Order: sequence, then C-alpha cells, then structure tokens
Amino acid sequence: MVLFGLDTSHHQRGNPDLARARAEGIEYILLKATEGSTFRDPRFQATLRRARDVGMLVAAYHYQRPGSAAAQVDTIRSMVPTDVPVIPDVEAGSGSVSLTRELVDRLRAAGYTVPLLYLPRWYWQQIGSPTLAGLPPLWSSRYPDNQQGTVLDEYADVPGHYWNGYGGLDVAVLQFSSSGRVAGYGPLDLNAFRGTRDQLAALLGGGQEEDDMPSVDDLLNGKVGERPDGSYVSLKDAVINPYLALYFTKPGWDPTKLDALLAGQAKLVELVAQENDITAGEIAAALRPLLAADLAGPLADVLREEIGDEVADETADRVLAKLGERLAVPGAPT
Repeated sequence: MVLFGLDTSHHQRGNPDLARARAEGIEYILLKATEGSTFRDPRFQATLRRARDVGMLVAAYHYQRPGSAAAQVDTIRSMVPTDVPVIPDVEAGSGSVSLTRELVDRLRAAGYTVPLLYLPRWYWQQIGSPTLAGLPPLWSSRYPDNQQGTVLDEYADVPGHYWNGYGGLDVAVLQFSSSGRVAGYGPLDLNAFRGTRDQLAALLGGGQEEDDMPSVDDLLNGKVGERPDGSYVSLKDAVINPYLALYFTKPGWDPTKLDALLAGQAKLVELVAQENDITAGEIAAALRPLLAADLAGPLADVLREEIGDEVADETADRVLAKLGERLAVPGAPT
C-alpha cells in the first residue's frame, strides 16, 4: 500500500484546495515552518489549520542553515506547537551533518518528535557521503521527469531503486515529483509512503488528532445573522435561502437582483474566511454540495417549464456549478 502526500510552503499562496486534495487521496502534508534562525513561513499556521480541518496527517519542516542550532530551535519554537512533528530539511546551503545532529537533539529536548530527515542523495554526496547513523529515517527526493501530471501518473514512472537508502538509513518517505497536479493546481511536490495510514501516523508521532479550531462545517452552521424572532441565521442559510426566495417568487423578478445577491454572498464568504484564517475557496467547496442538494430539484422543475425536460437537469447542474464558483470570487461578473 502506498499513501500519497504533499509538501508546501508560502510559495503555493494557500493552494491547493485541501478538502479537494483529501478527496483525491492525499493523506498527509509536510509544511514549511521556518528557515535558519530568522525566517518564519507566513502561510504555516493557516495551512496547518486547513490540513487538520480535512483530516490530513501533518508535520512541519525546518530548512537548516549554518549557524547556531540553539537559535534555530528558538525560531521553530516560536512557530510550531510541540504536538506537531518537526523534520530538518538539509540541502543546498544547509551546512554539515554535525549541525543536523545537534539540531535533532535540541528539538527532542524541547519536546518535539523528529520523525524524518530530509536530505537528498545529491547533497549527501556533495558533503562527502557521511554516515547518518543515529539520525531519523530519510525523507529522500528523486524525480523521474519534470512533466506535470497527476499523482498516480507521476508515481507510475518511479523506479524501485529510488527507495534505496544511503548513509546507513532507510528511505521512509520519497518525494518523487516536483511537478505534480492536485485538486487542479500545480506544480506541487508529491510524496509517497509505503505503508498504512496508521503506520505513517505512528512514524510521524506528535498530535495527529484534529485540534479545537473550528471546522468548515462549524463555520457553515455558525451564526452570521439574526431573524426578527431571535433565531440565528447560519452561513448556510444566508447562502441558500436567498436563492430559494429569488427563484420562487412570482414571474417577472428583476435579473439584476441575482448579480447583487452573488456579490453579497461572495463577500460574506470572504469575510467569514478572513475571520477564521482559511480560504474562501474552502468554504465555497463545502457549500457547493449543499447548493446542489437544496436547489437542484426545484431549479430543474422551474427550468422544465421554460425549456423542457430534456435539458432541464443538465442546465440546472451547470447553473449551480456557476453559482458555486462565484461564492469564492467577490465582485466577479455574472
């Protein structure tokens, strides 16, 4: 069994949609948190929350730079909770393996799990092929090509010997592509683990349960307004109910109302996303199936009266898809 995962940093600017990636079989994500003793990845906290929200296994990685191991651990501690595993990233400009050993020791002393070591074979050879005995198993990298493709297409090109270890360590996770496409977004780094989810969770250690941050479902059902009778209006209500009111009023409703409705709802989704440090796209992705469940049947009934049975269902699906897209695009044209 092979489990697939991603590694990302601020370069992806919040992409891809992790709910969609999870649905496509992505089980884990390795997130850049820090580099050296000064750099803190501005996307780390938000992506960690999004990954846990959709049930992915998580770990952070730290790009090692020459200098004080103690100062680098202090930087890591300022960003990464101790229930998140930390992986040293040792490659171009990272310095020596002796620094890595000190970094690992200090991380463990600070309460972190250090499950893996990212050290590509080419860099290991560049620094003299030292023994790696006593360090965590390898997260290695090697790519068969640079052609952008799906996870399965990219992994199908990986020769078995890419899994061979070096320096006295086994390869536990293989980064096999830097040109993957997941959830419609690319290029992305793709990773493979040969084993079960439970085995990977055990390897990573740390706290792999969801935290107490609000889930997307919590946000959909959370209060965004209040009715005259004192009952609250959820985000789900605020998005779906106006469509029902708009489509099922008497004939002759003003079509310009739809554009105003779309713009207002997209803005509402954007505000809720900003307040909770997630993306509007994640909320929109969760709302789309709810739109389809509540509106597809009634909308198709209305369309049958206007355009006939043959194309009503297909047209309803297309209309709902467009409405769903607009939820995450404030101010877009109709």
